Amino acid sequence: MGTHDGEGTGIISKEELFVQLGDELFTKYTKEGKLPHAVFHWMCRSLVTVAYELFVLNLRKLEIVLIRRPVDDPEWPDLLHSPGTVIRLGETFETARDRVIATEIQAELSAPVFVKAHRFPKGAGHPRDEVNLQYVAVVESPPKHGSFHSLDDLPETQMVAHHVVMATFLRKW
Repeated sequence: MGTHDGEGTGIISKEELFVQLGDELFTKYTKEGKLPHAVFHWMCRSLVTVAYELFVLNLRKLEIVLIRRPVDDPEWPDLLHSPGTVIRLGETFETARDRVIATEIQAELSAPVFVKAHRFPKGAGHPRDEVNLQYVAVVESPPKHGSFHSLDDLPETQMVAHHVVMATFLRKW
């Protein structure tokens, strides 16, 4: 089953219509720099996303900064997470890092250092396939967002996937 191509020359398939609509969305939203959340989450069901994850430490007290996600978050409502973001189309690691620091942390940090990459397959507490690039930085001024939590006693209200990330990260340190 298809639809008319709008030029009276025939019928196009659902797949061709899907591609045309997708092209329109990408043209519009890549100019704006961000897809609407609903479109992003729909697309993630069939793609592997790459995330920039930043562990912000206070070494004087062996603490890590965690931030609460919004109550209406479609994937992890009201759970704590380490600052991070999915790397957007056209972004570099540096622009993703700068966006995380400017929007999620708003504090002076040491230069982030790469720790490791971790792959989360869809399922087992994770809503999509994701490669998580893990970085660490030391806080040099109090963060405007989030709160400090002891590395010895991380809260249970943390994203399931982040329990795995934190355990891996702490073993490496």
